[in-house]
Amino acid sequence: LLESWASVDAFALRIGVLPDDRRRRVAAVAEALSERYRAGDMLAGTSDITRRAQQLLQPGSVPVGDACATAIGRGEIVEVGNDTIQLAGCHFMEREVERLILDRLRLGGRILDENVIQQVLTETERPARISLTPRQCKAVRMTAASRVSVISGGAGTGKTAVLRAVLDARKAMWTARCGLGEAGPPIFQLAVAGRAAKRMAIATGRDAWTIARFINSIEHSGRRPASGLVVIDEKAVA
Repeated sequence: LLESWASVDAFALRIGVLPDDRRRRVAAVAEALSERYRAGDMLAGTSDITRRAQQLLQPGSVPVGDACATAIGRGEIVEVGNDTIQLAGCHFMEREVERLILDRLRLGGRILDENVIQQVLTETERPARISLTPRQCKAVRMTAASRVSVISGGAGTGKTAVLRAVLDARKAMWTARCGLGEAGPPIFQLAVAGRAAKRMAIATGRDAWTIARFINSIEHSGRRPASGLVVIDEKAVA
């Protein structure tokens, strides 16, 4: 486990790092941003981070000064817009996600056949099953028309029903193409928390994992999936 800021800072001072050492001030800025990241924020206001860094250095002991500018110059943090900064690692992650999404959007083409989608929607709307609203049907068609989609809505808006319809349509399309004996490309259902993953598995009747477990399994096996559908529930469960 990593040591706390207080422990590391105290050790640095004991071995001779001066209180006004620029490296110490830059480290305080990085720690302030790291605190925000651990709380779920990918970026923060420069003035807020400066104030927090000053608290970490103990008020009145040494001014933060140009520590933010120094960290930006070194590439340790990145300035995003006016009075907003983020850790270089956060900046890299966001840009990498953007790149991966754009790569998929550039591929173009529909993922699912329109006739298959309509067939699944008709089956879903039978009296024995849940009835989809026009907006839910639109969400299913939207998801089928793009290689990257976002379905949002509050509790009770029917996101799970839309997800089941999309997965049913995918299965029906693959069966129509290759027959019942073919499993088709895998479906990866991922969530931030274990409870959310379990809820997805129960709702869809398909396996689900936490994002951390999924990534660890890839690292340990050394086999990265070449294809498949990835569904991510971004909401953490407290």
